[in-house]
Amino acid sequence: MWSSSLALNGLIATGKNFMWSCHYIEHGLSAQYDITHGAGLAAITPKWMRYVLSNETVDKFCEYAINVWGIANSNDKYDIANKGINATEEYFKNI
Repeated sequence: MWSSSLALNGLIATGKNFMWSCHYIEHGLSAQYDITHGAGLAAITPKWMRYVLSNETVDKFCEYAINVWGIANSNDKYDIANKGINATEEYFKNI
C-alpha cells in the first residue's frame, strides 16, 4: 500500500518532466470495455511508443532499449529504439 501511495501521489515525479499520455488514454478504454488497467496499458503502450518516437525522443528510447532489454547491436538509434519497443510488445504478449 505504501508503494502504491508513492506511485500515485506524484511525489516521485517532483522536479521531472514526463508525458505518459497512454496512461490517460487507457482510463477511457477500461471505462468503456471490460478490461483491466494493466491489460489496456499493455495494448496501448507499444503503439504509443511508436507514435511518439522522433528525433526528440529517440535517445530516451535507445537508453530504454539498452538498459532494459540489453539491445545495443546497431549504430542506428532508430533501429535500437524500435527493437526495444518490439521487445516490450513481445513481453506483453507473452505475459
